[in-house]
Amino acid sequence: MRKKNKIGDATPWTLIIGISFLIAGFIVVLYFLGVFNFGETKDDELCHESVLLRSTHDLTTYAVPLDCKTGYLCISADGTCESMTSPTIKKVTEVSDVYKILGEEMTNCWWMFGEGNVKYVSEQVTSELYCSICDQIGFDDSLKTLFSNGNISKASLYGYLAVNNVSGEDTTYLNYLLGTSTSQEITRLLKQDSSDYGKLDLTFGNIVVGKRYFVVMGVFNDISAWKTAVTAGLGGAALVAGSVIVIAATAGAVLPAVPFIIAFIAGGTAGSTQGYLIAVGTKGNTGKDYLSPSIIEANSEDYNKLQCVDVVTLS
Repeated sequence: MRKKNKIGDATPWTLIIGISFLIAGFIVVLYFLGVFNFGETKDDELCHESVLLRSTHDLTTYAVPLDCKTGYLCISADGTCESMTSPTIKKVTEVSDVYKILGEEMTNCWWMFGEGNVKYVSEQVTSELYCSICDQIGFDDSLKTLFSNGNISKASLYGYLAVNNVSGEDTTYLNYLLGTSTSQEITRLLKQDSSDYGKLDLTFGNIVVGKRYFVVMGVFNDISAWKTAVTAGLGGAALVAGSVIVIAATAGAVLPAVPFIIAFIAGGTAGSTQGYLIAVGTKGNTGKDYLSPSIIEANSEDYNKLQCVDVVTLS
């Protein structure tokens, strides 16, 4: 009997193992070269997974820490960003590019924290708003070539979110974030409210080029208690300048999915009815009220007005 060629017989397995090692090595090289852009995706997925994991454990002990980090990026027309140290720079050439980036960051923030389907704050904690700062975004001065007045209209941003779909999805940004189809329906709540707050002339405000903004969202442990706290002293139509109000939707409102608006009252005199939107809230499937991802100037008076009792993201 002819003796088998052991080397020949082993060759196919040797080739398979060798090719497997080559593929694995190639993936490792791509990882470190950043070809697959794993860095950002990994952080987002780690956050999302830690939120889901915490929701399955005893929330009174917080045995599972949230592994959620604030991202730092800068939107620039010329590819530079002198106002931030080592941000992720996103270069744009058109106004719509800016809106798309902001829409993607807002939807990614909402996804990371469970889309209103996950409880990650204890029922035992004080009735407050628990915030998450998903991103700090710098708007480089070079954007003035696209926005000549130096202001990025939030009304235009929300208009874009209402008619454009989330990347790779068959739903608009606004529908994904708030379950509504038009930005006008948000401010219409104020006009439909039966209280004197319905007299408020609310605008969306602007993003000022050259400043930094948070993409911030949150969860209310008890919206009714928080609402009572922030509206204290706002009796009747005398809307006090510099105050925060929460508008709850009335029965039969057009927007059952958007139960409240958080608005900042602008103007320098008591009784002013001029105001601008800080953020919009939505009712989650958990039964809790959530602050939908919103763009608010970093460390500003507007941000402080939210009265975040805690920030659950890491800087």
